[in-house]
Amino acid sequence: MKQALLKSIGGLPSSASPLNAQTLKIVHGEGYTVENVVFESRPQHYVTSNFYLPDQRVEANAAILFLCGH
Repeated sequence: MKQALLKSIGGLPSSASPLNAQTLKIVHGEGYTVENVVFESRPQHYVTSNFYLPDQRVEANAAILFLCGH
């Protein structure tokens, strides 16, 4: 399925460019923090996102960054 999809859209561009992520704002809630982050998915193509972090972290964990649009 993945190969068929990629073939149908003509493949994907190279992803060897840096993300250049920046945290623009940090909002503290009750038991969590939200970071407003912007990064470049491709050079000069900016993507905005919200990164939710629980306050009670004791070790590094996996994260999911959900983006809508584009």
